[in-house]
Order: sequence, then structure tokens, then C-alpha cells
Amino acid sequence: MKIKFDFVTNSSSTCFVLISEGDFNLKKFMKSVGVEDKSIFADIYKNLFNAFKNNLEPIRIFVDGDRWNNRGDFNDFIVDIFSEETLEKIIEAEKAGKNVYAGRLHSDNDVIECFFCTDSFIIETEDLFIDATNDRW
Repeated sequence: MKIKFDFVTNSSSTCFVLISEGDFNLKKFMKSVGVEDKSIFADIYKNLFNAFKNNLEPIRIFVDGDRWNNRGDFNDFIVDIFSEETLEKIIEAEKAGKNVYAGRLHSDNDVIECFFCTDSFIIETEDLFIDATNDRW
């Protein structure tokens, strides 16, 4: 048997959909996740906010250019990697003029982004919806 002592990595990503009433900003995000500035967890969630913010792309552009989109159809792609409910939220948000984005969190970035990349989650408030249930671990 051989045991490898060198660095070994297997990078992964979590695709997300983000719908925001107005601008996606730190204040709105922190309120949505229920973390106050004085919390010991504030820096963690500020880092997560930056990971989302730095990886946003308008959703239609994201889907058109996504390497995993071999279906060609926007609706089929969203239902396949998220859910029918998320597709409905996207279509409703677009009709209402909300900002709708998609992007990826990556495990090979910083440790906080890696941590959240290993989980599936939804954040949903009146002003913000994030579906990060497409976990590719």
C-alpha cells in the first residue's frame, strides 16, 4: 500500500441563484442572515457576502455560458440543477423587475467560501432569496 503525504485537492463548487429587491448589499445580506455587526460571526458572513458579490452574473448570461448547460433550455437547466420552485421564483422576480443573478462558490478559494461550498442552503427573506442547494461535492 502507498500513502500519499503530498498535498491532494479535489476542488468543488456550489452553484447559486440570488434574487434581490433592489441592490444586493452588505446591510441587506446581514439582516437576511440575522447576523449583527457586533456578532462574533460577523466576519464570517461578511466574507460569504463578498464571495457571493464577487461571483454574481445576470442569470440568463450565466446559464447561456455555463459549461454544464448541455440542455440549451433555460427552464430545463434551472429545474435540473435547482427546482421547479426556484424556477418559479426566478420568473416571478424577472417579471417584477428584481435583480436575478447566478454564480458559484468555489472550494479552492478561501476557507470561509470553502466551508459554505460544502453545504446546501437557502436564505429567504422579503428582500433577498439565495438558493445554494446545487452542491457539487
